[in-house]
Amino acid sequence: MVANDTTPNTGDRVDRLDEPAFPIADHGEFLATGLTKREWFAAMAMQGYLAGDAASNLGCKACAEYSARQADELIRILQLSRDELDQL
Repeated sequence: MVANDTTPNTGDRVDRLDEPAFPIADHGEFLATGLTKREWFAAMAMQGYLAGDAASNLGCKACAEYSARQADELIRILQLSRDELDQL
């Protein structure tokens, strides 16, 4: 994983919102990045909203905002250690 000074560090796990979801790397250098994890997770959340009944009650803007928030929260939770998860 790529780390920099703004990367949240949670013990041995380091992650970034802008880290590629499907990276292709060669000797530590990203050759192709595509969607970020945040974009991928938000798209999956939006797909879920649109497939269910919730979409009929949400406008486009609200659906996009909720999807982005869901992606951010998932990334935050994934950065926690097992001990931290047990304390939630």
